[in-house]
Amino acid sequence: MKRTRIGYFSLNASSAKGSERMKKLTKMVVTIIQEGLLVYNYCYAA
Repeated sequence: MKRTRIGYFSLNASSAKGSERMKKLTKMVVTIIQEGLLVYNYCYAA
């Protein structure tokens, strides 16, 4: 949970700076991490 909260804070900081490139990059990384965790949890449960 702590990692997720830090990620959201990073997204908020990026949007506050108005850096579109950083915002898109951060969003992409967060999505990849979330999908990776979903796959990991699925494989681990199975």
